[in-house]
Amino acid sequence: MGDLDRALAHAERSCELGPWFTDSQFTHAVILYDLSRLDDARKVLLNLADSEPSERAFHYLGLVEEKQGNLAQALRWYSLTLETDPGNTQTRFNLASLLTRQGRLREAAVQYGRILQDEPGHLKALLNLGHALALMGRPEDAGKIYEKALEVEPGNPRAIRELEFLRQDASRPRPPE
Repeated sequence: MGDLDRALAHAERSCELGPWFTDSQFTHAVILYDLSRLDDARKVLLNLADSEPSERAFHYLGLVEEKQGNLAQALRWYSLTLETDPGNTQTRFNLASLLTRQGRLREAAVQYGRILQDEPGHLKALLNLGHALALMGRPEDAGKIYEKALEVEPGNPRAIRELEFLRQDASRPRPPE
């Protein structure tokens, strides 16, 4: 029996002994999620969200839905999490990443920007914002963001690679319009 299986058995026993204890229910759901038992995790989280709505249950429901490819539902749960806890950086990052994957780049850039207002050195938000800006056709802005990422983490390979790509792209001749 592995560590997660032992933890699951302990969490299930805890839920049996104190079904009203929401921390046990939440822990149970997280372990189910970590074991990729997503349907089971969803059931526990939905019960928890119904009985005692909380941003942590909403956040994990977003993770479950995203992992199962239910992107509209994931967006709904992430948005609900942020209504409850606007300062939840991890949820905002997940939301922005999901928006990027859907091609909703302006919305994603806004979310990354909000993260960076609170945490100017959030490296992943800087890198992903740079990527979104480049995809939006704003290479100068993307370059500035990648430079900021290099200030946070000098030598970051992704920032260096993306800056090199932007420079190569900028040096290519453009066809006449």
